Amino acid sequence: MTTGAIILSAGSGRRIAKLGIKPLLKIDGKTFLETIIDKLEHSGFTPIVVVVNPNHHAAMKTLRHNAQLCVNQHHALGMLSSLRCGLSHIEKSTRGFMLHPVDFPLVMPATYDALMSTHQEHEACIVKPSFGGRRGHPVIFPRQFYHDLTRAPINEGARWVQKQHPDQIVSVIVNDPGILININTPELYEEHCAKHQY
Repeated sequence: MTTGAIILSAGSGRRIAKLGIKPLLKIDGKTFLETIIDKLEHSGFTPIVVVVNPNHHAAMKTLRHNAQLCVNQHHALGMLSSLRCGLSHIEKSTRGFMLHPVDFPLVMPATYDALMSTHQEHEACIVKPSFGGRRGHPVIFPRQFYHDLTRAPINEGARWVQKQHPDQIVSVIVNDPGILININTPELYEEHCAKHQY
């Protein structure tokens, strides 16, 4: 079995919408989505599933990548509904998966490698990156928590699963502020991405 990845891209992104569809915003010539997929592939995550909402599906299909698109017809219910949608595509073929919100495109390539390595050493644990004493994104969940993720309260989502198993969380200290930078407003995009050279 492999370790997959689920990229959550189904949100409406209202705060940043005036700039365009969030997953298709660019950083150094590539979209957020392409940037994340490239780094996931380089670190060996497969399969990669991108969860999108129906309004953006046509635009997403124009991108060139090896990821699978999963349309979440219930995206208005929140992130957990998207996670469940993505999990239904990979649960039978993976020993774990990385949960990756699309608005964290600044995560460094070395962080993906570090998370994958730790996941391979601690296959029964949830693996989270930490920078400056703060945990961030993305997070790896092992197969044993798939069922819990499908039954978590819709308003709590993956956080609920982590609260149930605090002793099975492994933090990986990384020199990467990108794990804490959530690009969800035009101001944050201008600050971190518009002139960013990767």
